[in-house]
Amino acid sequence: MDQSYTDHVISVMGPRTSPRLREVLGSLIQHMHDFTRENQITVEEWMAGVEFINAIGKMTDEKRDEGILVSDIFGIESYFNIVTG
Repeated sequence: MDQSYTDHVISVMGPRTSPRLREVLGSLIQHMHDFTRENQITVEEWMAGVEFINAIGKMTDEKRDEGILVSDIFGIESYFNIVTG
């Protein structure tokens, strides 16, 4: 995967995408592609990540939000508590 592929993926967002969402998703895509390249992620590793995300979704229900718990494990929820705190 080279940078031109990443640029193409970012450029094909729909015309109704808001400028801010385009900026945030473009940055996320760029970082994910960079991470994949830098770490030479294999298909097996990618599939393990997909299975992890799927498992989060399957464990989430109206009383339990695993997405929030995982974001805390990654330090994101704590970051927002510090910034807005």
